[in-house]
Amino acid sequence: MNTGIRDSFGELFKDVTILLMYSQYTYSLILYTVNNKCLYNMYNAIHKYRTRYNYNICLPIVSLSQFNKKAYFSEIKIFNHHPEYIKCLSNDRKYFTTTVTRFLHLHSFTRLKKILNIRKIKKYK
Repeated sequence: MNTGIRDSFGELFKDVTILLMYSQYTYSLILYTVNNKCLYNMYNAIHKYRTRYNYNICLPIVSLSQFNKKAYFSEIKIFNHHPEYIKCLSNDRKYFTTTVTRFLHLHSFTRLKKILNIRKIKKYK
């Protein structure tokens, strides 16, 4: 635990299992989204075909930039950018929360742009 003044605490927080601020933000948005699924339109409710977007939430069609900056819009974007194996667990809340917590501990995010590039991360073992 010997760290210098200019050392990054990202790896140290990962070892101690403390979520960084952006990971905590992501965690709270995802939990809110899963707990309030009735507020969102899922793609699997629109059609019966099984596609890769089946577990995603439909983004509302709006052209107002103010709406795009609100938490409702970012909740949907962050939820949709998580891997499919996490989204398909959203019906089992206990297993879902432990899986999301482990995922966010494993991949400590320091910026929101990194969170939106989550799709490139493969399933961990």
